[in-house]
Amino acid sequence: MDLNLNYYNICSGIISGIILFQSSVVAPSVFSTLKPEAASVFLRTIFPKMFTYIVVFGIVSLGILIMEGDYNVVQLYVSCITVIGSGFCYLLIPQTNKARDDGDETTFTILHTISVVITISILLLNVFWQLRGFPPWRNWA
Repeated sequence: MDLNLNYYNICSGIISGIILFQSSVVAPSVFSTLKPEAASVFLRTIFPKMFTYIVVFGIVSLGILIMEGDYNVVQLYVSCITVIGSGFCYLLIPQTNKARDDGDETTFTILHTISVVITISILLLNVFWQLRGFPPWRNWA
């Protein structure tokens, strides 16, 4: 495997790590320790940053693939879906916040669910890409 593709794998792992850390550590901790008003302010600060980092690492991984030229088409799809999906989630944030502020729980629930489904899809695609060689005996002759 070429060094550039190792960097691609590192980007994919970082993307997975960001999403896992955010959803399994940060969000539950915020909801269990902060009052709703403080939690809202904190989450409105951290989620745009999370999606920005995912977009950046997705663009880096896409750039690595394009520069490398010799890549698996699945890698290209994973990178493109990561960039487009996280960018779309980033763009949903203002509408999601407005729906919550306006008390429009139906719209909030729909937008939040869309964001969660896209984020989980990005996570699964990147995790499955990282695990493509497992179990180890799969590649044994």
